[in-house]
Amino acid sequence: MSSYLPQLFSSFAWLIFASEEHCDKAFEVISKQSVNGKQLTVDFCGVKSKHPPKQTDRNQQPINPLELYVSGFPASTSKDQIKVLFRSATSVTFPPAAKAKNKLFCFVKFDNVKDARAAFEKGKMLKIGGAPVDVLYARLKKGRCWC
Repeated sequence: MSSYLPQLFSSFAWLIFASEEHCDKAFEVISKQSVNGKQLTVDFCGVKSKHPPKQTDRNQQPINPLELYVSGFPASTSKDQIKVLFRSATSVTFPPAAKAKNKLFCFVKFDNVKDARAAFEKGKMLKIGGAPVDVLYARLKKGRCWC
């Protein structure tokens, strides 16, 4: 089943089966069913889907083990404050205001995986200006390698 919704405010469900064979059999049966006189829309997930996602899910992109994405901090946070929090960072980059679209985030780069990992771990409990922030590994841009 898929979360593809042909109509706004439609209901949907994910069904999980013990095997692909069981799923295929259930697909044949469920596809012929209706609820309250309306034919069910039934689809597979992944490569068998009739409605695959139009673009690659960003979560499928590999991470950059040398760069962190930091977000959720107060608007008054400066580059210098970020540098103080991540002392081993080699650079801190805030996006241009036009690209940020009121989202407060920055990228923090490190020279080695060990320093980046330590900063990532520190980020689990990090607060800036009393506000908890998110510290995640940045995703690699398409066609680029961190090595």
